[in-house]
Amino acid sequence: MSMDPINLYDYEARAKLTLSHDTWDFIDAGAMDEFTTRRNRSAFEDLTLRPRFLRDIGERDISTTVLGEKISMPVMVSPAGSHMVAHPDGELATARGAGLSDPLMVLSTSSPYSLDDVPEAAHGPLWSPPSHPNILVYGCPSSRPSFCVCHCPSIPPQTPPNWAVT
Repeated sequence: MSMDPINLYDYEARAKLTLSHDTWDFIDAGAMDEFTTRRNRSAFEDLTLRPRFLRDIGERDISTTVLGEKISMPVMVSPAGSHMVAHPDGELATARGAGLSDPLMVLSTSSPYSLDDVPEAAHGPLWSPPSHPNILVYGCPSSRPSFCVCHCPSIPPQTPPNWAVT
């Protein structure tokens, strides 16, 4: 791979070559029957960027807002946990990488870092999810509330009613 990655599939191919087999399988896998993973990929593949030729592109702006928060582009870092399986700095490395283009980042409740640690590395907006599955919305637990500008809703995972938990 001599060329720089230009799309999601290029980044995935590089990650697969870089990470151990077990780590890549963990990251690439979806939950349960992976139905949501397939649907997400299918929806992503249905998106088409339509180039607009002969238009003034002197002032390009792809920023948007999410719940009133301005973000640099319509891309967000979801609250997936276990970043340390891919990088020793975990969510701190993710925050630094995201900070290069300032998208919204939501910190996972399974992060080993607190909301006091991550803002040091983050440059863009940082939201905090609920810390308890029975609490759907809450304020910022950080000593630096300016980094948590939004109450972040969350839908806790549920065990299907016909499954026995042992």
